[in-house]
Amino acid sequence: MENRHFRVKNAEEAWNKVNEIFPTDYAKDEDSSQRAGYPTFRSTADGHFYDYICDLNDRLEVNLSTGETVNIWIEQETEPEVTPEKTEALKKMSTRIQKLGFWFAGEMLDDEEKGKENRRNFEKEKVENPDTLVMMVDCSENNVRCMKNCLKSCQRVHKYIQKNPEEIEEWQIAGINAMFDQANKEGIVPYDLPYAIEGILLILDPEVNK
Repeated sequence: MENRHFRVKNAEEAWNKVNEIFPTDYAKDEDSSQRAGYPTFRSTADGHFYDYICDLNDRLEVNLSTGETVNIWIEQETEPEVTPEKTEALKKMSTRIQKLGFWFAGEMLDDEEKGKENRRNFEKEKVENPDTLVMMVDCSENNVRCMKNCLKSCQRVHKYIQKNPEEIEEWQIAGINAMFDQANKEGIVPYDLPYAIEGILLILDPEVNK
């Protein structure tokens, strides 16, 4: 009798195929499994002792009392390959993201110092002019908050690149580099640049890196 062969994508599909082929219910045979060195499942029906299944990891071997053997091969899904060229491109892009984050961090620290200096000058002015209404307008606190959020966005992007290089496509890398190149050409650092990068990478959900 000619043996049959099937190919499936995972173990769940393999066992579904077994259920289509196997003539009866089955259960794990502990004695046979111990002797064979791999899990063996045998028919639970009377007169079907020689109907059994061998779990050989890369395939399920279904042996039937009719003399037929059916092999159900499990083709493991492989991770998409990241080529050396793509790895280098992602590395360069990560460096640009890191430099952008460093810039936002520097701006944040500068604004914190400006806020402290403005507060000191304000307090000094009040002491020196006790009879005069002294007012202070200071945007440093809001600027610090803005820079901090931009820095967090850069961190999310950098983590995503490190964790999911196979998910990032060539067009996304090209788009992100184009934005950096245009910003450099104009001599500007857009505060929404890291968020735009998140948009291209489709990681606007802040939970994505957790």
